[in-house]
Amino acid sequence: MVLITGASRGTGAGTARVLAGEGATVLVHGFVAAPTEQVVADIRSRGGRAEPIVGDICSDAGADVVAGAVRALGCDVDVLINNYGVAEGAGWFDDTAQSWHEQFDKNVVSAFRMVQRFVPGMRARGWVVWSSCRRSERRALEQTCRRTTRRRPRYRVRR
Repeated sequence: MVLITGASRGTGAGTARVLAGEGATVLVHGFVAAPTEQVVADIRSRGGRAEPIVGDICSDAGADVVAGAVRALGCDVDVLINNYGVAEGAGWFDDTAQSWHEQFDKNVVSAFRMVQRFVPGMRARGWVVWSSCRRSERRALEQTCRRTTRRRPRYRVRR
């Protein structure tokens, strides 16, 4: 069983589709029911196995709801893919410390919450994967460079 956070769109949804196509049962996490259920319906229409998991992992209470939903399915998580993350903010000179704390909570602490709730039961058999979208990293780099130098950065993406 594979639990993918932030899988109601983008990289997470694509990862869920690929893993389901390879035969994995996928728990598709999202913050909002409709797009999460749409990804699940798409996977099922292709013959894959998937279940929707809806909840806000940016709070302890929300992470408990997600963990409870997984337990209610009566399944064990073998692979946890911490995919959820955001690229927000106005840049170095316009952001506030509070904004940085909020992003850190969304991008890092939410993954920590999932590790706390699932890894103890996975130790003998499981994997934890952290995922990051190159586009969001690139966008953050561009925003930082533009706001500090007013120029686009020069970079190469290695494959």
